[in-house]
Amino acid sequence: MAAKRGLYANIHAKRKRIAAGSGEKMRKPGAKGAPTNANFKRAAKTAKKMGIRADLKSGSYKVGGKKAGYNFYQAVRVSAKVLLDKTGEIKKGANEQIELANNMLTEGTLDENAFLDKMKSIFSWVMDKLKAAFNFFVNKLQELANGVRELVNKGTHEALRVFELDVNVSVKPTVKL
Repeated sequence: MAAKRGLYANIHAKRKRIAAGSGEKMRKPGAKGAPTNANFKRAAKTAKKMGIRADLKSGSYKVGGKKAGYNFYQAVRVSAKVLLDKTGEIKKGANEQIELANNMLTEGTLDENAFLDKMKSIFSWVMDKLKAAFNFFVNKLQELANGVRELVNKGTHEALRVFELDVNVSVKPTVKL
């Protein structure tokens, strides 16, 4: 005996028949023969018990068995880390310059107008450095996006091969209700 089809399988099959021009109509909620809320709750419990799960696993990009680059996630993470490292260096450099100018103001070797000019200069330096770091990050993301576009154009099989993605889907086909 064939397994009984589920609620959602029946709904999708009917929608497909309607789209193909069967002339049928979907029943309104509460109409005779329409699925009840209890039917939907039971279907949700069954799906949950089946434990459907899809996992993606990825390693580094390899050519001829040797590491040749990073997978997409690793490349974004490394680029973001470089950006954060650069911003940390910029912050440290700015703080050192501000401390030096503050000491010079305290010692009297710098007047208030010169101090303000120095602060403006430091701010300008920080902005230039941050813009350069941000542009670096944007360029890296654009390179990655172009690489992904190339892979998509070559097909899913190539993307799975390059990023060494293993698609693993597990389903418990029998469920006790």
